[in-house]
Amino acid sequence: MGMRPSRVIALAALLLGCSAAVVSCLDATQITLEVRTDLRCDQVRGLTIAGGAPGATENAAPATETARCLPTGEIGTLVVTPDKSKSSAVAFKVVMGVDVPVSQCTAANGYKGCVVQRRQLSYVPHTPLTVPVYMLFACIGVPCDESTTCAANGQCVSAKIDNAEGCVGGGCFPPGDPSGGPDAAPPAPPTDGAARTDAAPPEDASGDAPAPDGAPDAAPDGPGGGGDPLCPTQGGGLVSCNGAQGQVCCANFIGPFEAACLSGQQCSLNSRSSLFCTSQTDCDGGACCALGSRQMFGNAVCQASCDPDGGQLVCLPGAPGSCGTQGPCMPASILGLGTCERVVVIGDDAGLGRQ
Repeated sequence: MGMRPSRVIALAALLLGCSAAVVSCLDATQITLEVRTDLRCDQVRGLTIAGGAPGATENAAPATETARCLPTGEIGTLVVTPDKSKSSAVAFKVVMGVDVPVSQCTAANGYKGCVVQRRQLSYVPHTPLTVPVYMLFACIGVPCDESTTCAANGQCVSAKIDNAEGCVGGGCFPPGDPSGGPDAAPPAPPTDGAARTDAAPPEDASGDAPAPDGAPDAAPDGPGGGGDPLCPTQGGGLVSCNGAQGQVCCANFIGPFEAACLSGQQCSLNSRSSLFCTSQTDCDGGACCALGSRQMFGNAVCQASCDPDGGQLVCLPGAPGSCGTQGPCMPASILGLGTCERVVVIGDDAGLGRQ
């Protein structure tokens, strides 16, 4: 195990609000997990943290559990120390319930309706390390696997932090996670009172996670495919972002309309979507999938398929055939974009119902 058992018990009793107690231990060999969310507290249904040696945390009992949540998005902090070697490797699994209580968030059901984050790194002797862990709306129902974690763009990336020395001070993130970008900011819940209960993926869209880069079923050339994503304008039209310059479209799905083509940065997670694609043509034969709902659009990324477990297919309202056989293109909360509303057969009378 990578955590001293007696220390874990003490921390569990104190829940997660213990960061102030360790400020004076500047030379301690320790790791501080700082947990935040961009969901409102009334949507957080408990959080657990399990820790231990890499490969031993997936089925481990939680070291601590809490229902703590502040309006700023802060869940709390947890400080851990090594039980043996001061340079040993350690792994963490943080799970938060959203659509279901955290007690129902399990690998067996693919963490459906839950957010799960993982980290792997090594202690640095006599050095306090800080590891931010963001429990994000974009990661609801994205399980990844024991060696990967859900990044801010809703995709699975390696959970391993190789350069633990980089965790001193402001903290560090897994490679490939936009949360660690130079222009990124800590997530915070919406400030306009908008709830995100409807933002979770639908019942049939929270299974397999988007494939990591290089996986066989991943769309070519990363999340943006090979095309130029379109970006909505105030008048309802669309302009083309420059994919060759790494531009993505950042657009509001809550509040006053605002959209822009931005290069090399992740959009704010408060009320904006990172649109790495806005149509099938952006994805080199793959599908452009919105990892949310029509009301709370979420990020749009290229995947091999959106159906049945990869989010909702993005479409352009008024464009014939943009949904194929997946149903009508219904306008979304982002001006000029929509998602295909799946149609299924229910009952013995073969009546049509929409989900």
